[in-house]
Amino acid sequence: MKLSDISNGADWIIWVGFIIFTIISVMLLSGRGSWFISRYNMASSQEKARYNEKKLCRTTGAEMAALGIKQE
Repeated sequence: MKLSDISNGADWIIWVGFIIFTIISVMLLSGRGSWFISRYNMASSQEKARYNEKKLCRTTGAEMAALGIKQE
């Protein structure tokens, strides 16, 4: 085993990351999964009322999809 083999990593790790990003992205794009959005999840009820939850989920889902595609 060479150092270059270790630095490239195994292909299965990349695929697992891609699958995780895809699952989270689909959940968020469907308008669910607001508990994945850390700042929104920790906000008070008054602060959450200021945001459109479905639009926030869809925007974050699109960002996650872009990260998943970029990773692949």
